[in-house]
Amino acid sequence: DDTTTTVIAERTVFRGADGFMIVYDVTQRTSFDIAVSNAKRIAANYPTLKGGAPPSILLVGNMVDRGEGRREVETEDGDVVSSDCEFGFIEVSALSLSLIHI
Repeated sequence: DDTTTTVIAERTVFRGADGFMIVYDVTQRTSFDIAVSNAKRIAANYPTLKGGAPPSILLVGNMVDRGEGRREVETEDGDVVSSDCEFGFIEVSALSLSLIHI
């Protein structure tokens, strides 16, 4: 089935990984929801990786340069999820090459 195939593919790709950086678009709520879902799935299904340590997961909110009027995901949303799930969290602008929030 599709779930089994996905898990096998993930284990192949994730083998030897030390961590994961999952990027979402702050102007698209769906992007955030998918990123959080994937991060939680990784944390639940791969509790230990290389060397037996838990995976480091960093959520990255991108496109903060787009202006507050277009923003659908607030900084606080990322803060709450990262705190609750013990993920790292930053916001960036790839356009202006700046780190906005840690």
